[in-house]
Amino acid sequence: MSHRDNSRIRRFFVDKFIASYERPPVEVVLDIDVLRSDS
Repeated sequence: MSHRDNSRIRRFFVDKFIASYERPPVEVVLDIDVLRSDS
C-alpha cells in the first residue's frame, strides 16, 4: 500500500471521527498516526 493510500485512509477515519464527535479525541488520531508510521 502506498503512502498516498495511507493518507487517504487516515483522512477517511479522521472524517468519521469528526462526523461522530464535534471535537474528535486528538489522542486517538495521534495513536492512529503512530501505528501507521510504525508498521
